[in-house]
Amino acid sequence: MTAQANKRGQTVGRAVVASTLAVLGAGCSTAVETSASSGAGTAAATAAAAATAAAAATAAAAVTSDGCPSPRASAAEWPLAVPADLPKPPGAVISSSTVQGKTTVVRFTTDTSLEGSVRFLTSSLPRSGYTLARGDAEATEADAPFSGPRLTGAWKMSATGDCSTSWLLAVQPRSATPAKPSTPPLIPHPPGVSVAPLSG
Repeated sequence: MTAQANKRGQTVGRAVVASTLAVLGAGCSTAVETSASSGAGTAAATAAAAATAAAAATAAAAVTSDGCPSPRASAAEWPLAVPADLPKPPGAVISSSTVQGKTTVVRFTTDTSLEGSVRFLTSSLPRSGYTLARGDAEATEADAPFSGPRLTGAWKMSATGDCSTSWLLAVQPRSATPAKPSTPPLIPHPPGVSVAPLSG
């Protein structure tokens, strides 16, 4: 009996060990699966966080330094009198274009602040070979005369809101030959020479 009990004990012991190992093995594989799925969940959470951060960065980049949204691309069709190399404000929406003699006048709006509009002109025109003359600026409006190789003109901007500006651009071609003065120039004469008085 003792040998039989001993044998039975060994068999039961082996069965317990086998079932324990099976349970432990299952637990380990469950732990590994749980860890893997937890890792996948963490990876998904990390990817979602990265996407949120990227969207926030894009939204931040979509706002200019003065708090206005970045201007959208413009599909405006500018008159032929406005040269292609003349920088034009992004997001311009043209409301009218007229010709008065040799002067072309374009009226348009942008979703930019007055300050942002002035910054655009002062940075982009000189880089494109245009010279800005002394303009005038007030709290709600500014103007900027300019000249280029083939034309002269002026920009006038009026703030219509925190992030909206109404513009007027007037351009005319430079004359190929300088205009003749309406009165003859004063030419110095040697002393004692009689000069006819200027007649107008």
